[in-house]
Amino acid sequence: MNKIFPNGKKLFEYSFYIMIFALIGINVIRNLSNHAGNQSVFINILDVFSLLFINTQNPNIDYIDFRSPTTLLGMFTVIFIGTVYTSSHFIKFNKPYLYMTLIRYGNVKSYIRKMSRISFKRSLKFSFLLYGILLITVFIMDKHIFSLHSSYSSYTAITILTFLLGHFFAFFLFIFSINRMMIYVSLVKGSVPAIMAGLIVPLILIMADITQTAFNFILFDYEFFFVDSLLFITLLNCLISILGKILIKKYNLYF
Repeated sequence: MNKIFPNGKKLFEYSFYIMIFALIGINVIRNLSNHAGNQSVFINILDVFSLLFINTQNPNIDYIDFRSPTTLLGMFTVIFIGTVYTSSHFIKFNKPYLYMTLIRYGNVKSYIRKMSRISFKRSLKFSFLLYGILLITVFIMDKHIFSLHSSYSSYTAITILTFLLGHFFAFFLFIFSINRMMIYVSLVKGSVPAIMAGLIVPLILIMADITQTAFNFILFDYEFFFVDSLLFITLLNCLISILGKILIKKYNLYF
């Protein structure tokens, strides 16, 4: 009986995520289909991801309305769910329990390494689930979107696949990086500040990314095949590691 309950809980959890991701995909496709019908244009899979993850570098795109708050709703929802899901293994609202767990690992470094490994796996699993459900939803609703033809871009199948894979890795590593930051914050300030940081920091970065278009952080701006995104995420991880070590020394978190 003890093994049945966790499986049932996981089934409910994944069913919830699948439903949310499918609804997001349906909403994006409907908006694009309405726009394509009104403007007599063609769309493909790049346009789906460009609308959901916001493309700011393609001057030909006219289906993204930055004045509408619903434009950012899909991406913000994905980031919110990703933050909650990938941090559930170390977020505890009882701080004494957190320190008891920390003592069990022997020292702070061991605890951080263990939590980071779990975060890495969860971030990868979450990203696979998100992209898989989005692609399945698109195929079910309108498989013609997988064609190469679009009024907003013209690329080969290999190039389109490279763009999608590039953003997948950038998104997955971005979620993992935010999780690493939350691990340090939870050690120093507790669970609630860690959750707040995990929600606010990505939103600040996304808004900054939208404001400037020269360098891409995490949006679906594929001009440089997301190399700039991967460089940014690498720098972000270095900054998180440096600040994390400073916080550990400042608050004397040694065991």
